[in-house]
Amino acid sequence: MQNGANYIDQVIDFPEKLRGKTVTLSARYRSPGMAFTLNISDGAFRTIQLPASDTWKNAIYTVTLSSTATLVVLRIANSTNGPVGAYFDLDLSMSEGPAVKFELGSVSTRVNDSPVDYATELAKCQRYLRRISGSNTSVYRAVKVEPNSITFSIPLPEMRTTPTIVGTPSFTISALSGESITGFALRIISYDGECLRMQADKTNHGLTDASIYIADLLLDANL
Repeated sequence: MQNGANYIDQVIDFPEKLRGKTVTLSARYRSPGMAFTLNISDGAFRTIQLPASDTWKNAIYTVTLSSTATLVVLRIANSTNGPVGAYFDLDLSMSEGPAVKFELGSVSTRVNDSPVDYATELAKCQRYLRRISGSNTSVYRAVKVEPNSITFSIPLPEMRTTPTIVGTPSFTISALSGESITGFALRIISYDGECLRMQADKTNHGLTDASIYIADLLLDANL
């Protein structure tokens, strides 16, 4: 709550994927005593304001995002300077599909979504895109070494399904002496919901133990 307004913010991961795209934010709301607003910020603060309502209403807002956006934030709010104790509700009963939906394109499909089980929705909210980038915590020791491959186990909780590698990963395979060994190809062999098993392949690599330093690895588990 700020300046007499109630609001919920959601920062969108990887905003570069939405640059220049048309997007739609929609919600089923009730806001007695204060106007209700949908906001989409991409550097500029864009907003649509709807009148106060004691009954359930549908709000829809469509914008085209900046082609240079580095941050995209969604905000659902009621307006400032309203009466003390004013509030807004979102329809968490999902009586007309999800209470809030953010999607590509200029058409809201929120009301087309049938009410579903909360546990199912929670599973869909698990991470579908994750980046592992260079730090002193992104070094992992081998769990298995064979003549033509080295296997590593990387902690990775809460992705929807077994991810795939996006683009070209940046990584270094090193002997325990610290010597870097080039020529490896990295691939995913399994994921159990907690650990990602990755294999680095190179014919006759000559190592008996090794570690991997991941400088940049983008994983996609979209359904």
